[in-house]
Amino acid sequence: MLLPSFHTLGIICSLYLPLITLRSVSVYAPTSYNDPKAIPVIPTSENILEGVQRTNCNALMAVPAFIELWALSPSAIEILKSLRFLASSGGPLSEKVGNALASVGVPLVNVYGGTECGGLNSMFRRKDEVCDWVWINLSPRVMFRWVPQGEGLYECQILVSDVHFGCIYEIDRSIYSKVKCIEFQ
Repeated sequence: MLLPSFHTLGIICSLYLPLITLRSVSVYAPTSYNDPKAIPVIPTSENILEGVQRTNCNALMAVPAFIELWALSPSAIEILKSLRFLASSGGPLSEKVGNALASVGVPLVNVYGGTECGGLNSMFRRKDEVCDWVWINLSPRVMFRWVPQGEGLYECQILVSDVHFGCIYEIDRSIYSKVKCIEFQ
């Protein structure tokens, strides 16, 4: 509903996810049906949560800017606590805000992935892991190779497998190498 349709995350969540999982997603009603000149609904922190309530939505993926606004509103936090998960993606969420939400029971999860390789982590956590929102649980469906880069840093390489493949591969066409280095803790 709120993810930009011109961004890969928005396309995947609004179009591909329902096709692949046979689950419904909530989107704004088209405004141009009766008026071809009408502009589309512009997502706001308020109308997103109104849509969540109207559609009995049980999960939500949002960009950090909206999550940080919702963290300021006790009524928004109550709505977020009722979700199966609130996924943050598209940029870094303030650790202070994430910790505050997780500490009151908002089932927050950090999503990690990219246009080139898709999502790389599992979305669901056990209730006792809710405060670990800042860490990602790598999906068992994705094959990784960790190449040491020195000083405790590793390059993450995503390998081709029977169940997970991206759209760009390098080095013998079997892996996609993430540019960022990861430090294990």
